[in-house]
Amino acid sequence: MRRVVNSNMSSRELSQIRGGLGLTQDKMAKRLGMSLRMYRYYEVENAPIPVVLEIAAKNLDGSGTLTSYDMDRMKKLREEIDTTLSVGSVDVAHIEKILKQSSKELENVLSKS
Repeated sequence: MRRVVNSNMSSRELSQIRGGLGLTQDKMAKRLGMSLRMYRYYEVENAPIPVVLEIAAKNLDGSGTLTSYDMDRMKKLREEIDTTLSVGSVDVAHIEKILKQSSKELENVLSKS
């Protein structure tokens, strides 16, 4: 089971970030790679906000370009691929996991444009 660490960010702060970017809840949810229903859960229902959501929200910019958060994620995936391929014998399950994560990350980045 994966443990989720919650931030100290309030629903109001999340709403203010979205407002500052001039985004609707739907567009903000898409930029963050989550469903509108899940986004509303955090912004409207005062649910605890995971740290990863806080980091992503604070690193969005209004231009639709890659943020430093996006670039960092892409670099980490690239390093993981390079490390795995340089080992010699390749674990196919590990490669599949990396490819699936890479696909999700790229889909998220492309949805911002």
